[in-house]
Amino acid sequence: MEKSKEQIIKYKEEFKKRRSMRIAIFISTMVFLIVVGLFVLPVMDMLGVSRMVWAPFVYLIMFGVIISIAFVWRCPVCNGYLGDVFSTRYCSKCGFKFFNEKPKNKTQLFVTIGFIIISHICHAQISFSESI
Repeated sequence: MEKSKEQIIKYKEEFKKRRSMRIAIFISTMVFLIVVGLFVLPVMDMLGVSRMVWAPFVYLIMFGVIISIAFVWRCPVCNGYLGDVFSTRYCSKCGFKFFNEKPKNKTQLFVTIGFIIISHICHAQISFSESI
């Protein structure tokens, strides 16, 4: 079934909107994890609050993030899950192409830097915990 030009434009705009929401979810999750790693974890350790008390809340929030991604990151044409947010150019289920050319992927650098920062925070927290 051929799609009209208006439908194709509508699907591509919907994809861009969903991609923006997915990236916003990713960025807010990274900020949340950095705040927890840099501020909450040391404060709770200083106050003597066990991680068994507050860690389940972090797990629930992360589970909510996963659920929200599952609802947001869908193909606007067939409603299939799209997979990787940073390199998706077409739907693997229906074959709809979201870009006419290869998109400029500036966010890949941000993702790499985010993972490096989080790994350093986790390593610093482990080192700090072992020194006490």
